[in-house]
Amino acid sequence: MKLELILRLLGRSEEPQELEQLKLELVHKLDSLPNLGGRRTSPEAFLEKLILKISADSTSECWNWVGTNNNGYGRIEWGVSFRAHRLIKELIHSPPPKSDSYACHKCDNPSCVNPDHIYWGDAMSNSIDRANSRLERYLYGSEHSSSKLNEE
Repeated sequence: MKLELILRLLGRSEEPQELEQLKLELVHKLDSLPNLGGRRTSPEAFLEKLILKISADSTSECWNWVGTNNNGYGRIEWGVSFRAHRLIKELIHSPPPKSDSYACHKCDNPSCVNPDHIYWGDAMSNSIDRANSRLERYLYGSEHSSSKLNEE
């Protein structure tokens, strides 16, 4: 089961009782989220849907989101639309310290939902992080995707 793989990646116990307990904790956290729209599935079914959209990359340790995305960032619907990396960080680790906190990536991979690669920050730290990452690097010459010539 994919939940067991994810828990193993998190370094959690593989004991069936503990896995079941963690699954119940995640379901409880999901059930406590505000219901702003009409949910058509149970928290248990939504958790399974969430887990099926994760593909673990053993080389980068990223958990890539293979579901719907918006500008590379995973999205999932459950009555309302959630950013996948933010929701998973909140479920596995902790809620954001402030309501306007940003879920920032340490790995510069927008599709990554590994909660260990995500940290809570503010608008300023997110901007600085993005400017320092390869996501904000401007390409010139033959590196630019619209380039017609090369340096030769």
